[in-house]
Amino acid sequence: MADRSVRVEVTGARELRRKLKAATDTDLPNQLKQAYRDVEANEVGNIRRVAPVESGDLRDSIRGTRAGTKASVVIGKGKVNEYAGVIIFPNNRGIRPNPFPYNVLRSDWPWIARTFEDAVDDVTRKI
Repeated sequence: MADRSVRVEVTGARELRRKLKAATDTDLPNQLKQAYRDVEANEVGNIRRVAPVESGDLRDSIRGTRAGTKASVVIGKGKVNEYAGVIIFPNNRGIRPNPFPYNVLRSDWPWIARTFEDAVDDVTRKI
């Protein structure tokens, strides 16, 4: 009977592991931070463009925040915060809901996903 065993020899595995570790320790976090910055800036602008405007306080209260591994859009501050909640989630107050931030994020989702995919691809191309 013929020998059906398979032998695979990997050359450079140690070097590949070293490069992967270096990339994930430094390059990937930096690329992701930039992706979070890009997404936050883009989404704040897009949400401001579609925010309902009476006095402009709600629109002007929209701002972005970033931490290492997240980006957030904050809407409302102080009394404007109470107003923002009523506009987005009216809760039977006779006001038609206007979930404008969610509509923007839903429509921008393909771009957001692509931004993070590109960040990871940039790191893997360097390896």
